[in-house]
Amino acid sequence: MLGAELIVGVVALYLGALFLIAHRGDAQPEGHVSRHQSLIFTLSLTVYCTSWTFFGAVGNAAQGGLAFFAIYLGPILVFLLLPGLLKKLVAVGKRQKSTTIADFIAGRYGKSHRVAALVTLIALVGTLPYISLQIKAIASAYDALGGGPDGASLFGNLDTALVLTLILAAFAVLFGARTIDASVHHRGMIHAIAFESIVKLAAFLAIAALAVHLLQRLAAHSGQLDTAGLMLLPFHGSDLNTDFLTRPLLAAAAILCLPRQFHVLVVEGRGNELPFARWGFPLYLLLFSLAVLPITAAGLQL
Repeated sequence: MLGAELIVGVVALYLGALFLIAHRGDAQPEGHVSRHQSLIFTLSLTVYCTSWTFFGAVGNAAQGGLAFFAIYLGPILVFLLLPGLLKKLVAVGKRQKSTTIADFIAGRYGKSHRVAALVTLIALVGTLPYISLQIKAIASAYDALGGGPDGASLFGNLDTALVLTLILAAFAVLFGARTIDASVHHRGMIHAIAFESIVKLAAFLAIAALAVHLLQRLAAHSGQLDTAGLMLLPFHGSDLNTDFLTRPLLAAAAILCLPRQFHVLVVEGRGNELPFARWGFPLYLLLFSLAVLPITAAGLQL
C-alpha cells in the first residue's frame, strides 16, 4: 500500500495538470481551431471508457469470457458502418442549436417543453446511479492505494467520494457550465478529456504489458502452454448467449444517446472531424479490449 501523502500528492499534481490544460484551452481565441483538432475530438469521444472499463470489463471477462466485448462492439460498428448517421446527427444538432439530448429530441417535436422535460427526467434517473457507481469505483481505488488498513478514507475524516465529487463538480462548473450557448465550444474541457484519454489508455496498456510479462514467466515455468495459450485459456469454451446480441444494440444506442456522448459528439463536434474519428475511435476501443485479455488471464491464473 502506498503512503497517503504520496497518493494525495500525485492526485493533486494530476488534477492541477487537468486544470492547467483546461485553462490553456479556454484561453485560446474564439474561432481558433487546433491543427490536431480531429485527434482531440476523437480522444474526447473515448469518455465512453469510464471506470467501468477498468473494473467492469476485466470482471465481466473473468466471469463471462468474450461476452465483455459486446459493450465495445456496438460503438465500433456504429462508427465503422454508419458514418452517414453520425454526420446527419451532428448536422441536425447544429441546425437546431441543441445543447443537450433533451434539446435535440424536443426539437424534432416542435420544441415541445413536455418532451424536453420527459427526456431530461429519463436521462437523470438513468444516469444518477451510473454516476454514483463511477464515483464509488474511483473512491475505492484511491482508498485501496492509500487508505488505512481498515479501508479508512484517503482524506482522513472526510469521505473520499464526497471530496472527489466536489472536485469534479468544481471542474464541471469552471470549464463546462459557464455558458449554454451552443455556438461556443468548451475547448478547455475537451482538451482535458483528451489528455485523460491518453493517460487511461497508457495506464491500461502498461498493466497489460505487465500481465503479459507475468504470463511469460508462468509459461516458462509450466512448460505446457505458451504465453498466448495462457492468455486465451480463460476464454476457451465461453458461450455467447442472447445477451451478446442485445448488449451491442444497447451500447450502440448509448454511444449516441448518453448525455456525455451526445455532448462531445454533437455539441462540441464540428462535423469535419468525423472521418478521422470513424477509424480512430474504434481503434481506441479495440486496444482497450485487447488489453483486457492478458489482464484477465493474469488475474485468474496468478
